[in-house]
Amino acid sequence: MMENRLTLRLLGGGEILLGDKTVALRTRKMKALLVFLAMRKRPFTREQLAELLWDDRESGQGLANLRSLLSTLRRSLKPWLHIDRQTVAFNHDSDYWLDVNAFTALLEQSRRGDEINYDALAEAAALFRGNFLEGFHVREARGFEEWALLEREHLQRQAINTLLTLINRAQETFQPQAGIEYAARLLKLDPFNERVHRQMMLFLARDGRRHTALAHYEQLRRMLAQEMQLAPLPETEAVYRRVKTANPDYHNLPPPPSAFVGRLPELAWIEGGLARSDCRLITIGGPGGIGKTRLAQAAARAQVGRFLNGVVFTPLAGLQADSAAETREAAATAVAASLGLSFQGQDTAVNELIDYLRQRETLLVLDNFEHFLAAAGLLRQILQEAPDVKLLITSRERLRLPEEHLLDLGGLPQPEEDTADIFQSEAAQLFAACAARTGMSLPAGPEDGPAVRRICRLTQGVPLALELAASWLRALTCAEIAAEIEDSLSFLASSAPHLPERHRSMQAVFDHSWQMLTKEEQAAARRLSVFHGPFRRDAAVAVAGVSLADLLALVDKSLLRRENGCFSAHELLRQYAAAHLAERLEEKEAAEEARGRYYARFLQRREESLGGAAQADALADIQAEIENIHAAWRWAVCQPLTQAKRTFLDDVLEALYLFYWLSSWLQEGHTAFSRAAAAVNQTGDTLLAARIKWRQGEFGLWLGHYEEAEALFTDSIVVLRCAGQTVELAKAVEAHGRLHYWRGRFAPARRCFAESLRLSREVGFLAGQAQALNSLANVLSEETADYETPRRHYAESLALYRQLGDKVGVAKLLLNQGVLAQTDGEYAQAKRLYEESLQLYREAAYQYGVSAALSHLGQAATLLEAYDEARELLEQSLALHRESGNRPAAAATLRQLGRAMCRSGQSAAARQYLAEALQLAHELRSDRLALEILADTAVYLRQTERAALARAVLDFVRVECGDNQELLVYVQSVAADFDPAASPALPAVVPAALYELTTYLIHDALARTMSV
Repeated sequence: MMENRLTLRLLGGGEILLGDKTVALRTRKMKALLVFLAMRKRPFTREQLAELLWDDRESGQGLANLRSLLSTLRRSLKPWLHIDRQTVAFNHDSDYWLDVNAFTALLEQSRRGDEINYDALAEAAALFRGNFLEGFHVREARGFEEWALLEREHLQRQAINTLLTLINRAQETFQPQAGIEYAARLLKLDPFNERVHRQMMLFLARDGRRHTALAHYEQLRRMLAQEMQLAPLPETEAVYRRVKTANPDYHNLPPPPSAFVGRLPELAWIEGGLARSDCRLITIGGPGGIGKTRLAQAAARAQVGRFLNGVVFTPLAGLQADSAAETREAAATAVAASLGLSFQGQDTAVNELIDYLRQRETLLVLDNFEHFLAAAGLLRQILQEAPDVKLLITSRERLRLPEEHLLDLGGLPQPEEDTADIFQSEAAQLFAACAARTGMSLPAGPEDGPAVRRICRLTQGVPLALELAASWLRALTCAEIAAEIEDSLSFLASSAPHLPERHRSMQAVFDHSWQMLTKEEQAAARRLSVFHGPFRRDAAVAVAGVSLADLLALVDKSLLRRENGCFSAHELLRQYAAAHLAERLEEKEAAEEARGRYYARFLQRREESLGGAAQADALADIQAEIENIHAAWRWAVCQPLTQAKRTFLDDVLEALYLFYWLSSWLQEGHTAFSRAAAAVNQTGDTLLAARIKWRQGEFGLWLGHYEEAEALFTDSIVVLRCAGQTVELAKAVEAHGRLHYWRGRFAPARRCFAESLRLSREVGFLAGQAQALNSLANVLSEETADYETPRRHYAESLALYRQLGDKVGVAKLLLNQGVLAQTDGEYAQAKRLYEESLQLYREAAYQYGVSAALSHLGQAATLLEAYDEARELLEQSLALHRESGNRPAAAATLRQLGRAMCRSGQSAAARQYLAEALQLAHELRSDRLALEILADTAVYLRQTERAALARAVLDFVRVECGDNQELLVYVQSVAADFDPAASPALPAVVPAALYELTTYLIHDALARTMSV
């Protein structure tokens, strides 16, 4: 406990406390003995301790004195001492705190790892209040005094090194007040350390206390003269002169034309870089209009007061020179003009500038240095000969100097698709600020949010583009501005007089950058514009014939960015280069065909992996390239459909179909294959059209477009039969069977699955066999309610999927086996299988599978009467189904939610879920779904005291369920729970047709909240 803790504060004195009270020790030797034992980790013999404290006495007298001293110590501090006849030691397992131990532990902590822990160092420095046992001495104890002196010198060295490190840190991170504190403490330990005196003077000057810094120098000069008869070192005199002429608040930065928006990470990066001693040249790179100048000015404004001779801004745009030598002279002259320096004409401008800067501590900001790349050597000369000057450069092209630290600037962060308040993003904030300057307030209406998000995405957050777009708000709505930007890059223009000529349109900005490229670089940029997203080096070589040197040259000139091993172009720059490519028709066609060939090979190499153990890696690879794949697909489905385009479609359709399906991109897949089918239909290539159309039908099936899917499957199967395409036919027939199954047509579904299984076995198509067996088991389960045959089919299918290494297939079969366990009443076993399935689906990142597993876990929770858990799981499943657009699965999950709420007695919630489920089934024209939902609706109706209507609904389902034996068994179990004595009058009219009945229930019986 703290009140019984022994505290020894030996740094800066010798204070000993027990709890919060001082321990009164009668003699200094008693205190010395306690301190010595606490500092040492081992026992000492009585003879050793007597010699330590009474080396001037005979051995017997010393031992007698020690016995007396130990007897007194034992009475007051027994728990902290181990004393026996031979030895004495401190009990280091007792409750005590020793500042020396804490100090050394913190120093050890600060050295752990690759970087210094400055927090630990600062804490250690705070503990060192003075020298070890400062002012404490023991007479006639030479052994103790010698030991204490060695400890004092050792700890003092550690403290000095600690304070020096903290002083250097304060200097690097511009913390003058902390630096003043550390320097003052160090000078108490080492008052003649001129290096620390110099640092103290600089800290005081940077803290705005120049006169105090000059006074500190005078005190040092007098102390050296009086104590050592010496003058300050030349280095100290030089610092004195620097401080004497310092003006840290000086700057010539232009006033900001408007409030600066965002860029906090970039500002922090620049500030951190300028604070480091090893970073003296920062280049802010990026294309025109990206905001380099405003960022540099904002960062420089934050540095005012940190450099003894201030911050100097030099704009270089518009200056010209013919030769490299003239460029250096012109740059030096421009910097000198910003410094207010007049050359004497006795030497070159470069040399006079360097002479002036040698003794200056200044931040030089040089804007638009791409005009003066030939003068990069001047910057290096400044760095080498003016050690206290730092440089902040803006340039569209990197300087390629070894001292350069590059900040490659991109657009402002844009609103995410799922962000409710888009004006939280920096790009939208800047657009709104620009709008305000035109007298417009955003958002003016609810339609502005999505339009502003689109503008930010189209401009990719480029500040100049956003400003130019906002300038049109007095004439156009946000939606109209977005449409104009999509139509033409030339729309981004303004005649505003505050903008320099080169910034009055994005076209002009990019024209300037384009003219800085060599012909070879222009050609490379044109061909690379066919990439609509990040691309790898091998893609650049294969598609555009661009070498690594060309790529790096375009990176250096801010036409490309390199990130995570890939290259990419800003979308506006890509559009600009694409416009140049469009002027060269043959070059454009060649680049697009090369892109098609490259991505066809790319997808073909991953096609087999999409159904195997490397599925997750293949999906990730395709996801990373999907923008470029989409661009190639759009090219391929545009007329005229050349042979190269048809070959591309033929090569990639299976891999892309699998990618869309496994990614649950159902709507995207349906749209892509619909466009491809429409394009190929015009060519007369019926086989390619059939292969595309049945996949389009597959996506339509998942989205609930049953009539469309029926026509597509029927047409495709006829063509595939005639063409002898066995594998394709097996796939198409199985998909057609699932359409029948989902619509409750079990007999044709069973025939389709059996045919697909036969075809797949004929050609050894294992994946087809596994899928057909699973689907056949599904339909037999519902059709017969006899689960022995389905159980065998599931087991065989699971074995095949395991053989293939198909994680999604394995998860699907575990889910279906869980359904059988649930049907058998083994709810815990079902839950375990569902959880195992969910884990596999999540590992594969298959969204539909995750949502299906969550739905089944919700069903199991309902049966286990864990209704809150069931509702949470089913709501998660429903959200995923809605996100992917899978309406049939959403309807089925809503039914499960309705069932769970009925079982838990929450009738109002049950009514809402069942009404929405019926509405979806009604829209889908799915008899099977509608009948299943009606059976649960009858349960709700019985609970709300409408038993007669409930019986009528159940009777209707019993008649209409046909060969769905599983549903019939469920209806019978529900009917068995009805009270036969209750017989209220039936409604006057009960609709006799399925969809009339669902309409009646949705708009009447389920439209009102009823009490139980």
